[in-house]
Amino acid sequence: MFTFISFEEKEKKTFPFAFGKGSVAETYTESGGITAKKITCVIKNGRINREKLLKKLDGEKLVVCDRERKSLLPAGVRCFSDRKLRERLCGNFAVAAAQRMSRENTNVKIGLFDPDGENSDLPAFLLDCTRNLTVVTYAPEIYSPCADMMLEEKGAVFSLSSNITDLENCDFVIALEPIREKIYPKGNCVIISSDKPSVPLQCQCYWDYSVDVPEQYKKLRPKDVPEITFCGALFELCGVYELGSQIPLVCRNSTTAHTAASMGTYCANIESCNSV
Repeated sequence: MFTFISFEEKEKKTFPFAFGKGSVAETYTESGGITAKKITCVIKNGRINREKLLKKLDGEKLVVCDRERKSLLPAGVRCFSDRKLRERLCGNFAVAAAQRMSRENTNVKIGLFDPDGENSDLPAFLLDCTRNLTVVTYAPEIYSPCADMMLEEKGAVFSLSSNITDLENCDFVIALEPIREKIYPKGNCVIISSDKPSVPLQCQCYWDYSVDVPEQYKKLRPKDVPEITFCGALFELCGVYELGSQIPLVCRNSTTAHTAASMGTYCANIESCNSV
């Protein structure tokens, strides 16, 4: 069982109704073999009743909620991070796009940014799609055996670096963690990121994934909890690991959306543009 917190805005009223704290209600829902506790907090005057919430939590320190509202939580209560599922979805989407891209062009320079070395299985897929792969990681001890294996099994090599600026020479970048350092990629470079970058990047960057919530779990999700956060909780807290193998329906930024297929077709033309 895990706990959702849902926030509802209370309609603003004039004096004397403006005083007091919002209500806190608790319900339980079971579906697909999983039981979820849902705590609904009414926001009143920009605040929630934290004392009542703490009583409902009864010592729980980790909750699933909209991360845009986590500042409302009491001290010591953490908002669940969907980082692990986002990394998986980012890699899945990018590999599917690269596979589509390789049907038309295998010269596109691909960069993989994997700081912790947690996804060292990806080069095996990417080297089937490009002749030019650069991996930037701060865990070379993990990737060095991978490089040896790729040479032995595929006769393929990739560049291994700990310098994030080496991504600037790439046409298509897969950022399994958001880029937090200022870099200057090519103007027509495309970056697929697990989350929104912390610094402005002068190129196209995509990070917002649409996922498919399995039918048997849909009734568990509060409306104000994003689908990707909900699926991340199922994946990491409830062991619904099949969610980590899906390819997102769409990846978007603030203005544009792509499927993996349309992204691959678009990126197949990047290298030819750069070579002009």
